[in-house]
Amino acid sequence: MDWREFYYTVPLATRSIMVTITTVFVLSPFFPATLEAVSACPYYILFRLQIYRLLLSGFVSDSILGLLLGLLLIYRYGLLLEQEKGSLHFGYLCAKLIVLINALICVAVLFLSPLNPLLLSPTYASRGGTFPLLLALITIQTQRSPNPRTSFMGFFTVPTEYFPLLLLAIFVLLGGSLVETAAAVGIGYAQHYGYLARTEPAFSTLANIESSSYMRSVVNRRGYINTSAAGVSLPLTNQQADGSRTEHGGMSALRNLLRRTQNGAGTEQRFPGRGQSIGGTSAGAQRSHFGISSLLSGASGRLASGATRGADELPVPNGPAVGPPADASNREGPSREARAAAFLRAHEQRMREMGVIAQLQPMPQDEPHGEHPNNAVAVASEPAGQAANTETIPDVDREDIDRLIEMGFTGSQAVRSLRLTRGNLEAAAELLVSGNV
Repeated sequence: MDWREFYYTVPLATRSIMVTITTVFVLSPFFPATLEAVSACPYYILFRLQIYRLLLSGFVSDSILGLLLGLLLIYRYGLLLEQEKGSLHFGYLCAKLIVLINALICVAVLFLSPLNPLLLSPTYASRGGTFPLLLALITIQTQRSPNPRTSFMGFFTVPTEYFPLLLLAIFVLLGGSLVETAAAVGIGYAQHYGYLARTEPAFSTLANIESSSYMRSVVNRRGYINTSAAGVSLPLTNQQADGSRTEHGGMSALRNLLRRTQNGAGTEQRFPGRGQSIGGTSAGAQRSHFGISSLLSGASGRLASGATRGADELPVPNGPAVGPPADASNREGPSREARAAAFLRAHEQRMREMGVIAQLQPMPQDEPHGEHPNNAVAVASEPAGQAANTETIPDVDREDIDRLIEMGFTGSQAVRSLRLTRGNLEAAAELLVSGNV
């Protein structure tokens, strides 16, 4: 994979944040006043009303170590949330967290200034850059984990709800600012537990913005994830209570997606008249390139039934088919223990199916479009995402073919993979994703 391919497999909002902080860091030596002009200085924010500092300070890094750590963590956690929420919602979430963290820092400094007047001087400024945002994202993600305990670098485990507090203590001991770190962790907790729910945009608002004319150039860019196409997340490494690790790969998430599709809840929704669900080329081809490949190649995500997100997310009824909730009962869902048990069942199912996949013969070369060699079906050349003529196929389930076509594969690929796997839909999907068909 060359750098261009890697660059475009990262979702648009996450990619834009990474490029922005890198560009600002590279140019800052040539413009030394930049850091001072956008740093989150409570004096200039409160008394000079330079409100823009609340947002712009979150994209400035004043050290190479802070930049590298920021890029690594934004790629890991930003990619997960953007795949679940969509590019527009994720971009709004990051901006909101940065503004609220810096605003909370200003309020805390205002109350602490009688004890230390230097906190309100022009020389005091928060230069954490992207670090407060990253700490808030880590807090949100760890609190959504189905595991009761989380391992700290493999040395010991702590209760999951207290893991961000452990990070706070460690960073403060290493010389970090207590005010900045506590503000970031506090905002992360508030976002997860629903105290900021009123600041979340409605699904209809996001849909109207994305369908507007002035957003067309952004929505059509490669890597953009529509709000209606978001909602599928991949599981992270499962930290067990005893500190052991259970790895869950992208294929487990693919099986979950197939199961949701079989239940009729996984059909992708798009805005009327739009040619693609993720900006770029044709809808089918782009879904095949980004919607499947980047999900499997990106950093993993949290186990999340689409019907039960945390309070920090949009309500998503019964899976990735996003839409306004029918009623308040959609917010209820299984407990952490039930979701952890579902993880284990999915892993065991995967292990059993791998024995079937290993017995498959090597994949034959693709035949030219036209009549199939066994004369059982004629599959016409067609773009990905369109239905194929499969009325004369006696040994393949038409519904399974339609599901594979909805995932972005051609009719001929769907028929061939299903026959090679004797009608096993999940095994056929794995073969198609691996590129052997």
